[in-house]
Amino acid sequence: MTVLLLLVASVMLFLVEILAVADVIGRTDDEFRQVGLGSRTVWLGVLGTAIVVSILLSSRSALGLVGVIAAAYYFLVVRPRLKALRGE
Repeated sequence: MTVLLLLVASVMLFLVEILAVADVIGRTDDEFRQVGLGSRTVWLGVLGTAIVVSILLSSRSALGLVGVIAAAYYFLVVRPRLKALRGE
């Protein structure tokens, strides 16, 4: 049962990273420059690396958790500013 819960948690964290990348892809580099929180390229690199690390090492590893934290930061800090810029 514990193994199943850990597997479900890992898959959910992996999906959060994929959703963050999908959101970055849907935005322009100019929007990122206007909010001053890095460029689109930087975020694609950070989140893309997080996905690769999660695939290779799992989201439960120390490096995997860094990727999850990066995706959480994107969703909690960067994305709201980007949405406000668009008026969403």
